[in-house]
Formats: sequence, structure tokens, C-alpha cells
Amino acid sequence: MPIAGMVHNADELPDPKTTHTVALILDDIQADPGAMTTMVNLQNARLRQNRGLAIIRSLFAAALAIVVAAAASGCRREPVAAARSEPQMIWRALGSWSGHGDRQTESFTSDSGALRVKWETTSTGTSAAAGAFRLTAHSAISGRVLQQVIEAQGTASGVDYVSQDPHVFYMSVESAGVDWKFSVDEGIAAEVVGGSR
Repeated sequence: MPIAGMVHNADELPDPKTTHTVALILDDIQADPGAMTTMVNLQNARLRQNRGLAIIRSLFAAALAIVVAAAASGCRREPVAAARSEPQMIWRALGSWSGHGDRQTESFTSDSGALRVKWETTSTGTSAAAGAFRLTAHSAISGRVLQQVIEAQGTASGVDYVSQDPHVFYMSVESAGVDWKFSVDEGIAAEVVGGSR
């Protein structure tokens, strides 16, 4: 069997070990012409095996890429944009009082210091303009005046606010010629958040 074309040029061989190996293979082929067929068959089997492994590897890599992409897209959630509103004041009742003449309320605590006072006076005399009503916020610790809340004449009503540091308060009423009633609520700043799914 001719061996022409197996080795084109001796200068193309990388080193003497390769040259020696090629020489041994050529001797084996010349001694047994069937050895060439066996070697070619072995080489073809290796090539088929390597191609099969390459195909399996590329299929595995493609399947892995698909699984990773599917897992990443399945786990990703769109951010839920919470519908936020402006901060709002939530009011909690602290107490209510009514009567006529002067009075001092019991003490109450406000953790925020923000109070809303709803009040109303009615004249006890024949004239709606007669009478006076004054409501003042005091410190229940020291007794000092923190803020004058209301000063009204005759029959009237309204809503007024106290803005102080967190405190223990009491209210003092000075009145003449009117019946009065008022309630005190504590304001707590809160933000209402919506956007539930």
C-alpha cells in the first residue's frame, strides 16, 4: 500500500519525537498493509466519538442556557410601584369636656404634641354676643402656659390647634355667661400606602 501523501514535507514536523513516532508507524504499515486500514478505522472511530461528544456538549450547553434564562425570567418580578399619598394626620381622641364657668381638666399625654381642639359655646343670657370663653393649654409638669388655644365671645364654634413638643398637658377654661364643650384629639403623622396585588 503506498504511503504517499501521509507526510508531505519533513520540515513540517514539529520535533524529532514526532518524526520518530511517524517513522515507527510507517514501518508498521509497510510490515502489515492491513494495519493502515486498522489505523484509519481507529482514527475515524475517534473522530466520530469526538464529534458525538461535541454535539452532546453543545446540546447540554444550549439546554443549560435555556434553563437558566427561564429560571431568571420566572424569578424576576416587576417592581410594585406603591401608590403613596401625601402624609396625612390621623387623629386619636384624648378626651372631651363640657360645662359652664371656670374649670381645669385632668392631665393627658400627647406623644406628638399636635392637638386638635373642637369647641362650641352657647350663650346662657338673652344676647348671643354676651359671655366669654378662653381655653389655654398648660404643662401638667410645671403648670406653665404653653399656648392660648381659644378666645371667643358669645355663641361660637370652631376648630383650633396646639403645636408643641410631646408633653403631658392639661387645659384650663375661663368662661362667663356661656355653656361650653370641647374635645381634644392627638394628631399622628402617617403615610397611607396602597398598591396591594
